[in-house]
Amino acid sequence: MTRRRTSRPLSRSLVALGALVLAACGGSSTAPPPRPDTTRAEPDTRSLRTLAEAKGISIGAAAGSGLFLRPVGDAQGDTLRAHLRREFNMVWSGNFMKFSTIRPSRAVFDYRNADLMVSFAAANGMKVRGHTLVWHQQNPGWLTSGSWTREQALAAMYEHIDSVVTHFKGKLAAWDVVNEAINDDGTMRSTLWSQRIGDDYIALAFQRAAQVEPGVPLYYNDYNIEGPGAKADAAYDLVRSLKNAGVPIHGIGFQGHFIAGQVPTRAQLAANFARFAALGLAVQITELDIRVPMPSTAASLQQQAFDFATVFQACLDVPACNAVEIAGVFDGGIAAAAGLRLRHGVPGVPRRAGVQRGGDRGRVRRRVVGARHLPGMGRRAPAEPHLRQEARVLVGAQGAGRAGRVSGLARRARPTQFVA
Repeated sequence: MTRRRTSRPLSRSLVALGALVLAACGGSSTAPPPRPDTTRAEPDTRSLRTLAEAKGISIGAAAGSGLFLRPVGDAQGDTLRAHLRREFNMVWSGNFMKFSTIRPSRAVFDYRNADLMVSFAAANGMKVRGHTLVWHQQNPGWLTSGSWTREQALAAMYEHIDSVVTHFKGKLAAWDVVNEAINDDGTMRSTLWSQRIGDDYIALAFQRAAQVEPGVPLYYNDYNIEGPGAKADAAYDLVRSLKNAGVPIHGIGFQGHFIAGQVPTRAQLAANFARFAALGLAVQITELDIRVPMPSTAASLQQQAFDFATVFQACLDVPACNAVEIAGVFDGGIAAAAGLRLRHGVPGVPRRAGVQRGGDRGRVRRRVVGARHLPGMGRRAPAEPHLRQEARVLVGAQGAGRAGRVSGLARRARPTQFVA
């Protein structure tokens, strides 16, 4: 995610929900999931993380203020934390590890919120994904103002990487080292880092992070690179050049901010993921959401479920794709934060849409996990602060392939504020 969530009046809400598909291996990357069946099927009670851990896959959600800043005993906070620990085996840091949050002044490092999240994860057997060390947004005023020589800017970047990576050393499963360095047209973005240091700031940031903690996987993370296009090609060229130069980069993060009905096909996604994987990179979907206009309709929610199935199947078609992280969970007043349950052997229910990792004849149910507004593909506006929706979409799954069942949406949410 790239922007701090702020409240503003709601004219249109877009719904984001999370999904995972689990089972064995194999499958075609060319056959799209059929349209979902929205009629019936109730899930069993197994948690999403139980299914994920059985297959060695990570399923994550962004950490919001409601999860960790509400005290124990606060009903909403306790409910959200219970859902998070039950349904996910990974958290990623949302705003908690961004430059402006951790370093409001050059002399002050404020790790309190991030430490709460890391402690929560450790206590509940969850991995933590750090986001992000070097980015052109959410930087403090002391960094963005004034004039800096290359040497001064490089020293500031190194100082930040050294301090932050050292603080969390041994506690994180991955770092997004550089975030969103490429424009939508495939050109390199002009940022305070490129202007003051030069385009080699990217390689230098990865090298520095690896020096501080050699064992942690280091990722480049970006949006609108999931399917074919100029930006995806530019990202491929960037990480390939880094690999060829011996720069320690271990993974590529596809943010996965989509609009329902505008998602690339399963074959397009899988082919793109696979070419990055062929460079020797791990693949993760790092901030997944698929938004629908509000008020939603049965058709739009069905499309949303179909698109989630497409994204998950594409990930599961590529062995290097080892984790999916959802854009976030709600920070207040929500009946169910997130979840998928697998159901076996539903008599008389057509095995339709979904994603497959093996021939498991099941169905799952998804509960919504986030909400945000996006006027158009590629740029993310502040999240919608209030949302009310009740919807149910149940999706079956079909065919043999590397997938279990993914499916629809079952959600009842009161007005909330989303911060992640």
